Amino acid sequence: MAPCNHAFPQANWTFQKEKDGIKVYTRPSKASKFNEIKAEFDIQTSSAKFISVISDVDKYPVWVYGTKTTKLCERLNNEEIIYHSEINAPWPFSNRDFYSKLKIHPDPGAKAITITATGLPSYKPVENGIVRVPYLRSYWVVTTVNQSTLHVVYTTNIDAGGAVPAWLVNLFSTNGPIESFSKLRERCKLE
Repeated sequence: MAPCNHAFPQANWTFQKEKDGIKVYTRPSKASKFNEIKAEFDIQTSSAKFISVISDVDKYPVWVYGTKTTKLCERLNNEEIIYHSEINAPWPFSNRDFYSKLKIHPDPGAKAITITATGLPSYKPVENGIVRVPYLRSYWVVTTVNQSTLHVVYTTNIDAGGAVPAWLVNLFSTNGPIESFSKLRERCKLE
C-alpha cells in the first residue's frame, strides 16, 4: 500500500479544481469536521533545493497561504524541528495558531522524500485573542521524476478550532493549496 493511502485510509478523493498543473481533491475527514485536502503537482527543482525551502520555516509567510508569522522553536535532530505559525483569519474570526513537529526524511535509495507535520496543541499556552488549532496533520510524498523534476503528493487534515463553520472553510479549501504551491514553485526557483 502506498504511504499516502496508509496515512489517511478513508473514502475516495473527489476532484475539486486544477490550475497550472496543481490538482486539488477533497474528502470528508474522520478526524475533524473539516474536509481533508490532497494536492498533486510537479515542480521543477532538485531534491536539495526542495528540502532547503521546506526546512526554512521562517520564510513560510512568503509562500504558505494565509500565514502571518512563523518561527523555529526547537531543532530536535537533523530531520525534525518544531515551529510555530500564526494564520490570518478573515474578519470577524480570530487568527489561528499552531505548533507543529515537522519531519523531513530524504530517502536517496528510493529517490523520495517524506515529510510529516503533526500539530502539537499543548506545546505552549495560547496567547490572548488567538485560537489554537486543535488538530493538524499533513503528509508529503515527493518522488524524483528526473534530475530537475519532482512529483509531489500532499495531504492535509486540519481542524481550525473555534466557531468557524466547516462549510465555509471547506468552500474555500481549494484556493489555499493552489496559491501556496504556485508560490512554492517560485521559491524553489529562487533558492
